Amino acid sequence: MRFRKNTSVSKVRKGDQKSVSPRLMKKSSKLIFDTDLSNLVLYTDIWQGFSQIIRELTISVSSLKVKGEIYRMLLLFYKWTRQTCEKMLTTLIFLRQNCAKQKT
Repeated sequence: MRFRKNTSVSKVRKGDQKSVSPRLMKKSSKLIFDTDLSNLVLYTDIWQGFSQIIRELTISVSSLKVKGEIYRMLLLFYKWTRQTCEKMLTTLIFLRQNCAKQKT
Protein backbone atom coordinates (compact mmCIF):
# COMPACT_ATOMS: atom_id res chain seq x y z
CA MET A 1 0.00 0.00 0.00
CA ARG A 2 1.24 3.47 -0.84
CA PHE A 3 0.48 6.74 0.87
CA ARG A 4 1.06 10.04 -0.83
CA LYS A 5 2.27 12.95 1.19
CA ASN A 6 -0.02 15.96 1.64
CA THR A 7 -3.15 14.31 0.25
CA SER A 8 -6.17 13.38 2.28
CA VAL A 9 -7.27 10.42 0.16
CA SER A 10 -5.07 8.66 -2.37
CA LYS A 11 -5.72 5.78 -4.71
CA VAL A 12 -4.08 2.48 -3.97
CA ARG A 13 -3.01 -0.07 -6.60
CA LYS A 14 -6.43 -1.41 -7.56
CA GLY A 15 -8.27 1.88 -8.04
CA ASP A 16 -11.38 0.91 -6.05
CA GLN A 17 -9.72 0.90 -2.67
CA LYS A 18 -8.78 4.14 -1.01
CA SER A 19 -6.46 4.83 1.85
CA VAL A 20 -6.98 7.52 4.44
CA SER A 21 -4.12 9.72 5.55
CA PRO A 22 -3.53 10.49 9.23
CA ARG A 23 -4.55 14.10 8.57
CA LEU A 24 -8.01 13.02 7.44
CA MET A 25 -8.27 10.60 10.36
CA LYS A 26 -7.56 13.43 12.78
CA LYS A 27 -10.37 15.48 11.28
CA SER A 28 -12.77 12.54 11.34
CA SER A 29 -12.06 11.80 15.02
CA LYS A 30 -14.15 14.86 15.85
CA LEU A 31 -17.20 12.97 14.60
CA ILE A 32 -17.22 10.81 17.71
CA PHE A 33 -19.60 13.25 19.40
CA ASP A 34 -22.14 13.10 16.59
CA THR A 35 -25.60 13.10 18.17
CA ASP A 36 -27.09 10.52 15.81
CA LEU A 37 -28.19 7.62 18.04
CA SER A 38 -27.08 4.90 15.61
CA ASN A 39 -23.58 6.42 15.47
CA LEU A 40 -23.42 6.64 19.27
CA VAL A 41 -24.36 2.97 19.54
CA LEU A 42 -21.63 2.07 17.05
CA TYR A 43 -19.01 4.18 18.83
CA THR A 44 -19.99 2.70 22.19
CA ASP A 45 -19.57 -0.83 20.81
CA ILE A 46 -16.18 0.04 19.34
CA TRP A 47 -14.95 1.58 22.59
CA GLN A 48 -16.26 -1.34 24.63
CA GLY A 49 -14.30 -3.73 22.41
CA PHE A 50 -11.17 -1.59 22.66
CA SER A 51 -11.61 -1.33 26.42
CA GLN A 52 -11.87 -5.13 26.71
CA ILE A 53 -8.65 -5.60 24.72
CA ILE A 54 -6.82 -3.08 26.93
CA ARG A 55 -8.19 -4.76 30.07
CA GLU A 56 -6.88 -8.15 28.90
CA LEU A 57 -3.50 -6.66 27.96
CA THR A 58 -3.26 -5.06 31.40
CA ILE A 59 -3.94 -8.41 33.06
CA SER A 60 -1.42 -10.14 30.78
CA VAL A 61 1.30 -7.60 31.50
CA SER A 62 0.61 -7.63 35.24
CA SER A 63 0.86 -11.43 35.29
CA LEU A 64 4.33 -11.42 33.73
CA LYS A 65 7.12 -12.48 36.04
CA VAL A 66 9.52 -10.08 34.37
CA LYS A 67 10.13 -6.91 36.34
CA GLY A 68 11.95 -3.80 35.25
CA GLU A 69 11.53 -0.43 33.61
CA ILE A 70 9.84 -1.74 30.43
CA TYR A 71 7.37 -3.72 32.53
CA ARG A 72 6.48 -0.65 34.60
CA MET A 73 6.11 1.53 31.53
CA LEU A 74 3.81 -1.00 29.82
CA LEU A 75 1.70 -1.38 32.91
CA LEU A 76 1.37 2.40 33.34
CA PHE A 77 0.47 2.81 29.67
CA TYR A 78 -2.22 0.13 29.78
CA LYS A 79 -3.68 1.45 33.04
CA TRP A 80 -3.79 5.00 31.63
CA THR A 81 -5.38 3.76 28.39
CA ARG A 82 -7.93 1.75 30.34
CA GLN A 83 -8.93 4.82 32.38
CA THR A 84 -9.23 6.83 29.17
CA CYS A 85 -11.46 4.14 27.64
CA GLU A 86 -13.68 4.08 30.70
CA LYS A 87 -14.07 7.88 30.60
CA MET A 88 -14.91 7.75 26.89
CA LEU A 89 -17.47 4.99 27.46
CA THR A 90 -19.08 6.99 30.27
CA THR A 91 -19.34 10.01 27.97
CA LEU A 92 -20.77 7.95 25.10
CA ILE A 93 -23.35 6.26 27.32
CA PHE A 94 -24.39 9.66 28.67
CA LEU A 95 -24.75 11.02 25.11
CA ARG A 96 -26.72 7.93 24.06
CA GLN A 97 -29.16 8.34 26.94
CA ASN A 98 -29.66 12.05 26.24
CA CYS A 99 -30.09 11.44 22.52
CA ALA A 100 -32.65 8.69 23.18
CA LYS A 101 -34.58 11.00 25.54
CA GLN A 102 -34.66 13.79 22.94
CA LYS A 103 -36.04 11.45 20.25
CA THR A 104 -38.95 10.32 22.45
